[in-house]
Amino acid sequence: MKKIYFNIMTTLMVTILSIGFISCNNDDDNGNDSNFVLIGEWQECESNGVFRDDATDYEVMHLQFLSDGTGNWWSVSNGKKDSYKYSFNYSSSINGTSGTITIIITSSTRSSDINHSSSLYVSYKNGILRIGDIYYKKK
Repeated sequence: MKKIYFNIMTTLMVTILSIGFISCNNDDDNGNDSNFVLIGEWQECESNGVFRDDATDYEVMHLQFLSDGTGNWWSVSNGKKDSYKYSFNYSSSINGTSGTITIIITSSTRSSDINHSSSLYVSYKNGILRIGDIYYKKK
């Protein structure tokens, strides 16, 4: 359970870090990683950008970053949304395509997580967001 929690927090932090990037409509336009936008829904993927299949895989993580500085985390296992989920506030400190994200959990299915704060290192390259050892790609 600690590993899952660590992975979740790591993922959130990486995602939040990227909030400062400006984007165009297509993440792949001109191969320019500086055009990255954090806002939107992200799904866990392999390091090569291939989405994990939440219909058949165990615990595929999803992140949603909203423009008002809030977000949501949940996972899907074998086609079903897992019971553990949380919402958060976030801020980021980005320099180029890497930096840190800070999140504060505002609501959770596990009440002991509320008000928990974490800062995580994030990086973005070739359309793939990396938070710790977890990779995400925009849906």
